[in-house]
Amino acid sequence: MKPLFRFVPMLLCTLAALAGAGAASADARQAPGALSTGADAQVEQAFDQFARQWMEKVKRNAIPAPNGGRREYADYSIELRATGQSSAPYVGLLRYTENLVECSAPSQCATTTAIPVTEIFRFQSGRWVY
Repeated sequence: MKPLFRFVPMLLCTLAALAGAGAASADARQAPGALSTGADAQVEQAFDQFARQWMEKVKRNAIPAPNGGRREYADYSIELRATGQSSAPYVGLLRYTENLVECSAPSQCATTTAIPVTEIFRFQSGRWVY
């Protein structure tokens, strides 16, 4: 038997054990993608605040655009999804557009490229993390 194939049965057993250990009863956890109200509103409010702070960091740490241009970031949107996992019960999606702007003169600037960006964060141990 080739060395690589020796590990396949062990890998399958490990994955099966992990799947069983992480499973919770259907009524004890929320269905993936479903959001109720109560705590979800607080989590969404926390993610909105986190997203605003993240966008400030993105703007502050933006690297210069090629050819002496600049980067601008359009308004962002957020989306919150339940995962059904107790270790990270939510994921948050932050979507924005990064525009590369080039100027031929100080008052003659144009967006040359618009790059859609989606960043995914998880809610773990009571806070949002990258």
